[in-house]
Amino acid sequence: MLHVVAEHDFVRTLRQDGADVPVLHLPLETTTETGTRVVDVWSLVGGAICAEDLTRREPHRARGILKGLGDARLSGRVARIEASLQQAPPAHVLIGLVFDALGYSANREPMRAVADQLVLCGGLDRVARVDPDRRLDVARATVLGIGGYLPLSPSEAHLAGVSPAETATIERAWSDAAPWAGSLSGRLSWQTARVRPANHPVVRLSQAASLLVALADQPVATMLTLLDESETADATLRALVVIADTPPLGVDRARAILTNVVVPFAVALSHATGDRDLEERAMAAWDRLPSAETNAKVRDARRQVAGDAPLTGLGARGQQGLIHLHDTLCGPRRCYECPVAAWVMAEEPSLPTSSPPM
Repeated sequence: MLHVVAEHDFVRTLRQDGADVPVLHLPLETTTETGTRVVDVWSLVGGAICAEDLTRREPHRARGILKGLGDARLSGRVARIEASLQQAPPAHVLIGLVFDALGYSANREPMRAVADQLVLCGGLDRVARVDPDRRLDVARATVLGIGGYLPLSPSEAHLAGVSPAETATIERAWSDAAPWAGSLSGRLSWQTARVRPANHPVVRLSQAASLLVALADQPVATMLTLLDESETADATLRALVVIADTPPLGVDRARAILTNVVVPFAVALSHATGDRDLEERAMAAWDRLPSAETNAKVRDARRQVAGDAPLTGLGARGQQGLIHLHDTLCGPRRCYECPVAAWVMAEEPSLPTSSPPM
């Protein structure tokens, strides 16, 4: 609606549809009530590092701010899951979230497509109905077939931890799985370039099949038990995948599933059912879950806040806060809304504690 600039170059501002956007020129000489120039106030933040000295002096404050941002990220995820729970049974929503998380960044969309097809064709019920000693073969056939990976090549079978004899059994199970075998053709749009072997689609699908077997009878109840296992929950989740020669699930991927799937799903389900005890269990787990492997977003946001100052004890909650900071505040340069920036302003004795007028 309005383009606000500090320096006007008198070039027209246009929307994507070609319409003009009015420009408001606010010179940098604008001052606060104390006479301090706005540019001087906000030059304290938004650079390479914002609160290194404050983090050294009060690391608990920095941790508190980041964990609060983590809570904001959690709330957004909970709201999206609550919307899904209004349209589908909890077990279907949960399986979709797990498949999405197993897809990592490169293959989330095709993994979601496999989960959707599983639900649509009754694949979850089919795995639960067969004899326990056949469940793994049926689960593998179902997810690999829907994913377009049957018949398996020798190299793909090796990645999936499947022997030649098991490959034949899986392919027979898929051919018997009418109507899928006849209604589906071709592979989904899997990304394999620059994907590590441990993250290859057949590995993730094989792990998903093992989880389907482990969760077959009571998927929601089984996953929710992980909330009560404190720091050992990631090991328990990994153990659910270790069936036959299925490639193991890494510690960081297990922690990511706990952080991004199990906890927000539990909170959303508690809101849908009015189960206050479940919400308390989920939030207790949220506060004690250890962080997963760091990534570029986490590293950049951490340096933005603390520079070289030590900042430990964030856990998964604080790590999610760093991601939220990077995506919603630092990336789009929304310093006016940033609690780290507000902290810096409040601790600067010569500056006003309120935001300057726009």
